[in-house]
Amino acid sequence: LTPIRKLMAGVSKIGKGEFDTKIELKTKDEFSQLAEAFNKMAFDLKDSEEELRESEVYSRTILDTIKAGLMLIDVESHKIAEVNPVAINMFGAPKENIVGSVCHQFICLAEVGKCPITDFGQTVDNSERVLLNAKGERVPIIKTVVPVILGGHRYLLERFVDITERKKAEEKLKSAYEQLKEAQAQMIQSGKMAAIGQLSAGVAHEINNPLGGILGYTQFILGKLEK
Repeated sequence: LTPIRKLMAGVSKIGKGEFDTKIELKTKDEFSQLAEAFNKMAFDLKDSEEELRESEVYSRTILDTIKAGLMLIDVESHKIAEVNPVAINMFGAPKENIVGSVCHQFICLAEVGKCPITDFGQTVDNSERVLLNAKGERVPIIKTVVPVILGGHRYLLERFVDITERKKAEEKLKSAYEQLKEAQAQMIQSGKMAAIGQLSAGVAHEINNPLGGILGYTQFILGKLEK
C-alpha cells in the first residue's frame, strides 16, 4: 500500500474505536510525521477511554452500593434516565419498567406542568415527600433534589430514603402520649373528687358538732316543760 492509503486505513480504524491501531510507515517524510501524530492520538484516546471506563465503573459502584434511592430525571422531558437498586426495590418494579417513564403521576404526585422544582422553582432539601410505588401506594420519604449537568444535558438527581418505619414509630409514640395525657387527666379528676369528698366530710363534721349541742339542750328544755 502507498503511504497515503496506509494513513487512510489507519485513520479509519482509529475512527471506529480501534485505538490499538499503529500506522507504520518506513518513509522519512511528512507522511511518516503524520503517521506518528495519528499513532500518538490513538494512544492518548486509548488512555482516555480506559480512564473513562474506570470512572464509569467507579460511579456505578457508588450508585449501586449507596444505602439510599437515587434517580436521574431529564429536566426537559421529565423522563427517568437512571435508577439504582435501592430505588428499584422501593418502587417494586423491574428497572426496564422504570427507566424511560415520565415521573409525573408515576413516582411523583405532581401533574404535568406542575413540577415543584422545574415549574414552581421550589427547593427540595431533606424534605418529607411521598413516593408512589408500583402498587400505587404512597411511601413516605425524605428527599433531596440537586440539579446536575451530565454530557451537556440537564438532569435532576434525586436522593431519597424510606421513612415508613420512622412514621410508624412516630404514630406509636403519639398514641402513647395521648394515652398518657388521658391517664393524667383521669388521675387529676380522681384527685379532685377525693379532695371534694374530704372537704364534704370535714364540713359535715363541723356542722354536726354544734347541731348535736343544740339538739341536746332542746331535749333538756322539753323535759323540764313536761314536768
